Amino acid sequence: MKKITFMNTAMIKVDPMYRGTRKLLQPLDIMYAINTLDHEQYRCRFIEMALENLLDEDISNEDVFIVSTTTSYLQWNNYFLSLRNIDQVLNLLQQKRRDKNYKLIIFGPHCINHYKYFTDRGVDIVIVGEPESVLSEVVYKSLNNESLNDFENVVTKEKLLQGFIPRTLQVDMRNIPSPNWEICGSHEYSAHNSPKVFQKGFLYETSRGCPFQCSYCNTETHRRLYRTKPVEQIKHDLERMVYEHGAEYVYFIDESFGYDDEWVDRLLPILKEIPVEWGCQGNIKFTTPEKLLKMAEAGCISMEFGLETFNNEILKSVRKSNDLTRVRELIDAALNAGISPLLFLLIGLPGETLDSLEKTVDFLGTLKPGFRFSTGIPTPYPNTHYYRQGIEQGIIKPGQNDESLYLLSGTINNNLVWDRNQMNIFLNDYGPNIWGTPQNIKRFSVDVFKMFK
Repeated sequence: MKKITFMNTAMIKVDPMYRGTRKLLQPLDIMYAINTLDHEQYRCRFIEMALENLLDEDISNEDVFIVSTTTSYLQWNNYFLSLRNIDQVLNLLQQKRRDKNYKLIIFGPHCINHYKYFTDRGVDIVIVGEPESVLSEVVYKSLNNESLNDFENVVTKEKLLQGFIPRTLQVDMRNIPSPNWEICGSHEYSAHNSPKVFQKGFLYETSRGCPFQCSYCNTETHRRLYRTKPVEQIKHDLERMVYEHGAEYVYFIDESFGYDDEWVDRLLPILKEIPVEWGCQGNIKFTTPEKLLKMAEAGCISMEFGLETFNNEILKSVRKSNDLTRVRELIDAALNAGISPLLFLLIGLPGETLDSLEKTVDFLGTLKPGFRFSTGIPTPYPNTHYYRQGIEQGIIKPGQNDESLYLLSGTINNNLVWDRNQMNIFLNDYGPNIWGTPQNIKRFSVDVFKMFK
């Protein structure tokens, strides 16, 4: 039986410029990937946060190492741009190669822009895009030294020498297996963005992809195609989470939960029958008070909306389709239904001024208590329209794709002058899940302007 070790990279000791969550989340991408393999043919195990724990493990007899470049599927859309943590894991694995040769496979959002870099670093196989539909066959063929030339999204050094350019793959959700919850062991994973305290949190997705065209969003490169899972599979998986693994709260990582009304009408009655509370991310455009009430009856306690700004001209410039005349109605409807709404704000979008920012802050102050908000600065992720605007403006160099892009966050097509030290202080204080109490809004309305000179 061949031995395969899966691992992901640590996010605890990342650069403070990174805006993403640092809490430990279930490794949903690896939980899927492990279950694509035949467990009678392979002995699989998982090392959580390899950078922290790899030295404590005996990995001298492995046949295949499979590395995810992030800690969770949730972070594929706003991944840490630096390669330093990944490099350290690869260095540790290369040291082991002196004792035994093995196959090294890597997947994750970094592979879209860095596949050549990884092959130069000794990685045998790079999977570009979502890995679930090809991983099993790739593992089998690599162990048997068979050709991988037929895979459009699989990169090897030999294929690159022949001029190969990969195509990102977006899989059919009907063909994705149930997650492997057993690998999570005794870890107490965070209940992501929950308005209540739970001992441990679960991640799941009922759909994948976002059909909208927001200029700053990283889904443009690999998760734009909207797809849904069969509701029968969702029912099966949620029942296992609840009855076998003790789930009390599940966060659906769907980019656009509820986009397909007909599908949601079939899903919500199933969720209503399962004793679990859940949260999700939706969209102002396709959410209604009636839908919120049905969601609450089915166990929803949290829903996130990308408000970004309370300025129509800025929203148009970044291709965000919010109808600002409906925001207050939806917030009130969510609160009345028992759902805690969480508003995402992006400060420093193209066209942002101190006056437009003041209007957004003022709007928050008019909302009923009970909502939450999360603040970020738009980062020019490679291949997005926002990134291309930075190239046109002359502040991004073509091909620039490392953590230096964080220094350009919030600077594209506006005249704001940032104080970077104050920005980091602000983002540490106003990250995710800030309750919109009068006291917090008053403090926020002062602190947000300290970021500018």
